[in-house]
Parts: sequence; C-alpha cells; structure tokens
Amino acid sequence: MLIMLRALVRKETVVFLGALFIVLSVLVKIFGENFYLNRTLFLYVFNHHASFVNPLMVVLSLYGREYVWIPLTFLLWVLGERKHKRAAFLLASAFIVAIIAGELSKFLMGEPRPFQVLSLMPLTPTEKGHSYPSGHALIVGTGAVMVALTLSRKFWVPLTLEALAVSFSRIYVGAHWPVDVVAGWLLGSFCALFVFSIEERLSPIMDALMGIWERILLALKTRPLGETEEEEE
Repeated sequence: MLIMLRALVRKETVVFLGALFIVLSVLVKIFGENFYLNRTLFLYVFNHHASFVNPLMVVLSLYGREYVWIPLTFLLWVLGERKHKRAAFLLASAFIVAIIAGELSKFLMGEPRPFQVLSLMPLTPTEKGHSYPSGHALIVGTGAVMVALTLSRKFWVPLTLEALAVSFSRIYVGAHWPVDVVAGWLLGSFCALFVFSIEERLSPIMDALMGIWERILLALKTRPLGETEEEEE
C-alpha cells in the first residue's frame, strides 16, 4: 500500500501543486482579492449568519487548528504504535514546512483581510496579520492530506471534515476571503505531498527520534524498580 501511495505522489504532482499556488498568488498580487466572484462569495457567507451557528463557527475558527492538530500529533507519537509515530513525525515535519511557507507567502503578498477592505466587523475581532493565504486552512489542509496518506479511514474522514469546517469558519467569521482558503489548501497539499515524497530521506531522523523515545520510556520503566531495590537494601 505504501509503495502504491508513493507511486501516486509523483514529483510532477508536487510540482504541479506548487506551480498552481504560485500562479494563483501572482494573479492575486496583480488584481487583488476584492474581485467580483471572491467578494460575492464572501459576502454571501458573511451576510447569512445564523445565531445558533455563530458560536460553533467562532470556536472552530479560534481553536480548531492548534487545539486539535497539535494534541493529535502528540498523542499519535506518545500512545501510538510505530505506524502512528510515523504519521506523527510526518505531520510535524509537514507542519514545519507549511508554517515557513505560509509566513513567507503572507509577507510577500501583504494582502489585507476582507473585513478591513469592506469595513466590516468580524465575529473574531482579534484577527491580525495578512490575509493571503489562510494560515488556518494551510495547517488543517496540510494535516488532512497527510493523515489521508498515512492513517486509516477512521482517522482521515473525521479529521478531513474537521479541517473543512475550520476552513469554512474562517470565511464565516469574516477573517478570510474564499481565495485565501483555496490558496491555503493548495499550499497545504503541496507541503504534505512534498514531505511524504521525501520520507525516505527523512527516515534516519525519524528512526533516531524513535530510538531516543524508546530509551526515555525504558529509563522511566526501570527507574522505580531501581529505587525500590535501594530501599530494600
């Protein structure tokens, strides 16, 4: 199965996703984000708030990224078998690449958020930084794609749904244009597939980390026994 997945994740696929993100970014840089379709989609979502949905969207927007994907990665490493630790390592690696790529993209693009352009009040008024691409969509998109590549259906189906919900919430609360979210998923997919495609080069690091972790666990298991023996003497 792993060989088949690696065969699907060809170099051309990674390059295509990267090129698509660059083309979209160039178009946004030239024409801006306040174009008809982008503005119309954003306003349609933003102007159709439902009072009973608002709290859920705010929670997803504020907490659906760090408070889901960081604990998930940690628990997969700490509690999981080797295949889960592998997934955790690849997730963490992809997140690092995504964060660097995302921050660089935001700096280069410098696009204002929609509520700033349209003089609106977002549901999450603490939003800061540039708009393009969506950092939330970038991270959850990276995570969703990597989980789909490394874990079973019982993991990737609910996590993908969560990632899509978080991405939608960023438009709903007024923090991002639809194009920001699309760009986030494009860049996130690129980061996940890129890291997955170079897994063999990263495997020495993963093996070393697993070895360190096993030694830590062994030390924790043997320490109480040693202390007990000293007390008996």
